[in-house]
Amino acid sequence: MRASAAIAFEVGQPLVIRDVEVADDLAPHEILVRNVATGICHTDVTVRDAPAESRVGQKPIVLGHEGAGIVERVGAEVSTLAVGDHVVLTYYSDGSCAQCHQGREAYCESSFPANFAGTRLDGSHALTSLDGEPIAGSYHQQSSFSTYSIATDRNAIKAPDDLPLELLAPLGCGILTGGGAVRNRIRPRPGGSFAVFGMGALGFAALHMAKQAGCSPIIAIDLHESRLALATEFGATHTVTASRDGNSVAEVRKICPPGVDYSYEATGNVTVMEQAIRVLGGGGRCILSGAIIDPDARVRIAAPSFLRGIDIGGVLLGDGDPFATIGAFIDDVRDGAFPIDRLITVYDFDDINVAIDDALSGAVVKAVVRFPTD
Repeated sequence: MRASAAIAFEVGQPLVIRDVEVADDLAPHEILVRNVATGICHTDVTVRDAPAESRVGQKPIVLGHEGAGIVERVGAEVSTLAVGDHVVLTYYSDGSCAQCHQGREAYCESSFPANFAGTRLDGSHALTSLDGEPIAGSYHQQSSFSTYSIATDRNAIKAPDDLPLELLAPLGCGILTGGGAVRNRIRPRPGGSFAVFGMGALGFAALHMAKQAGCSPIIAIDLHESRLALATEFGATHTVTASRDGNSVAEVRKICPPGVDYSYEATGNVTVMEQAIRVLGGGGRCILSGAIIDPDARVRIAAPSFLRGIDIGGVLLGDGDPFATIGAFIDDVRDGAFPIDRLITVYDFDDINVAIDDALSGAVVKAVVRFPTD
């Protein structure tokens, strides 16, 4: 069948919208999804800009891994989804390896080939050009920068059909990552002090979960005053205008002199990561999840800090069961507890490159692309 897809042909260049062919056959556990919306994530841009010699540098490729849409067809062994179901798409995990059995699907042993190899699980291509040339796709087993995606029952979460799918699309990665870091790894106690560095989609999701856990104070740190103002509406009790020279640490400690019990970093900036560690009090816990691409980047930690019992860790994709974490956020969106519409700016599919540029510049908190309905 034919679809319209935004294709990355060259490193660092804008995506090009072209018609493509989507494979007609479905494997037993695959589904065909008509995408209604997809979020823009910085990881998409990272892969777009990856050189050919890197592990993820294949071109041409259709990216996108925050899809949300409606199931059009299901494979012979799909039992959890049916035609007409609304779904949120996320990353793939096999459900059978040791990591998955421990509830750590984000670190699935099949994760890299399944999500980044550019092919379906059997090695075939879901997408080809109109001339029959294969196009790398099945990115996170979805490639949702396309009007149609072949996904699986392992990375599609059923959603209520009365919630706008453009509001649910970001749950598949950005919201999952930030919220899951707090829900599944930090697990704060009620009354614990909490600092969030970086008020993008990840930071707002983390802030929401900290509020749900009963943390106080909750301190939001960011460069943009507009995002800090919005953070107060989402539950931040205090805000700090970020400073790359370390003053953010002093400002946080004015609010919480002993240091905070918990901190979460979502910027991918090494200096900010170090600040997130330095604001911890005795026995504090810091989780870092901002993406760093440079393999030579180093986070400096004063060795005596560990004598204060601090705990520092990293998180990928929310750490735990994505179905449970995304399901919790769907409930909170439905109940109005998480007003995700305040974070989202919606763009037409034809403007996907504008959406990417605005996301990169920080002009919007979360860019979501909506596909045409005809």
